Amino acid sequence: MNLARATLKRDLTNHGFEPTRSDGCVFRRNLTIVPVYVDDLLVIGRKADGADAKRVLNELYEMKFLGAVDEFLGVMIVTDMPRKFVSLNQILYLQELIHSCAISACRKFNGPETKERAETITRNLMPDLPYQALVGFLLYIGTRTSPDNAYAMGRQCRGERAAQLARR
Repeated sequence: MNLARATLKRDLTNHGFEPTRSDGCVFRRNLTIVPVYVDDLLVIGRKADGADAKRVLNELYEMKFLGAVDEFLGVMIVTDMPRKFVSLNQILYLQELIHSCAISACRKFNGPETKERAETITRNLMPDLPYQALVGFLLYIGTRTSPDNAYAMGRQCRGERAAQLARR
């Protein structure tokens, strides 16, 4: 742990924030959550709790508050507070993926992957596709904002999988 992170952890814990068990860079106090990435912090919580957390942070450090969040670390955040709706997506990341892997002609696939189909398609069908990079992109998306697709993306990593399957 570097000095800056240790100092931040000490300061936040002195003000009642606790690091979460699953991630030492995410702090929690009551219903307020503060994820930290290098020098980027996001304050999530009810209005009064969030305002108090921002006050504490501003007393401790020179802060620049950017207002309501619409993007954090590449994840787009869409909120509709009257409907109590929050959605996370990585549209920009997906557009980069489509461009860099030249997969703009993909088609939607609605249905389960079958073992027979997976075994009949070989990687030789699409040798120009950067397969490992594509699977890495997909796993990154699956673990960050699309856990519903994580299983299918994980299947792509099992052995020699076909580029056509990755494009689904």
